[in-house]
Amino acid sequence: MSDLEGFMVTVKGGQTLKRESVIEFGAVVGLPTLVKTQSYFHAKYGTDNPTPYNVQLSSGLYATVLNIEAFRIGYNPHTFNYSINATERKKRLDALLKSVLYTYLQPNGAKRNTNLPHPDHFEGVIAVSTRRCPAPMISALESSYSHQIHSLADTLNSINGADTILCFDFDNIAQFAAQIESLIQRAQPWESDNAEAIE
Repeated sequence: MSDLEGFMVTVKGGQTLKRESVIEFGAVVGLPTLVKTQSYFHAKYGTDNPTPYNVQLSSGLYATVLNIEAFRIGYNPHTFNYSINATERKKRLDALLKSVLYTYLQPNGAKRNTNLPHPDHFEGVIAVSTRRCPAPMISALESSYSHQIHSLADTLNSINGADTILCFDFDNIAQFAAQIESLIQRAQPWESDNAEAIE
């Protein structure tokens, strides 16, 4: 996973080189009119002195975005070529897609022993690019995000050819998992001899 998450080990026990992560996550942001924060009083009881404290908990709808640049899996930006073969790159892509699914299935964080999230709604669009063209990404902070993503996909497909952009919609976490499984079965890391050039 080190190749995917922002650093590169060239050989076992060798030098670690900095590189940009293959995956980027946007902050999880609450929709301004749909999030409520409440404060609760708690106390930690010990043998001597109880410790009172307040805990703030929020509920509502939240938006998040992420971007994966699969073409850079296994790509060495220092030598400008791929350091591993297509089979190994596919294994890493599958591991990355699984990690995205697991991130949303079980979001880790502090104080989960008493503040485990209650996810009750999960929807979105996975946009995939099959050519040298960015996949459209619109934040769910924008109420028409899904319509805009599909509209952008239509425009990019018109400009660059059919199926340049594919969209996979989901209305709940189970559908999201099914879409990730579909991508694992279908997706291959795009490869180029000049991966960072612009056509």
